[in-house]
Amino acid sequence: MSKPMEASVVQPTPERTRHDPVVISDKQIADSSGNIGSPFRVLGIIPMLYERKAIKDHHVLAAFGYMDDFDTAKLEPLHAAPFEIRGKGKEEFSNHVMRAKESIWKARKALCLGTAVERAAWAILGMRWNFKEWVDREGGIFSEQTAKRLLIAALTELADHYRFKEKKAS
Repeated sequence: MSKPMEASVVQPTPERTRHDPVVISDKQIADSSGNIGSPFRVLGIIPMLYERKAIKDHHVLAAFGYMDDFDTAKLEPLHAAPFEIRGKGKEEFSNHVMRAKESIWKARKALCLGTAVERAAWAILGMRWNFKEWVDREGGIFSEQTAKRLLIAALTELADHYRFKEKKAS
């Protein structure tokens, strides 16, 4: 679990705090070289909404399903496909990517292509933009609160699409 930052701890850089909330992890985090790194991590939108009880378990599963498909399909424009895959591995990699792209296409159709709900899923879940960044890129036509509601609506539809059911209280 994570805890809010304490005053006695060296604070993260201003650049890190411009995004989603920054928390101290209770576990040590390795840096890119494998050394003990700074214990700060950004609390993503989905865990934050879940902690605030704005979304439920099936919404979280749907969000991570969409995010995994988006990442596998290599739809983020700054990421390039690996060049060193040859032989049978290349074909398997290609099929895996194509299945993920097909899954994203079906999810986008389930959200109704071009709607604000579908664009919210693409931007916030897929591109990992925060609410403010997406609202700004949309020209400010929504408030951040409306963006949050659109994302929750998208998560509800994605939960149906990925066939995640809400657990009923017994």
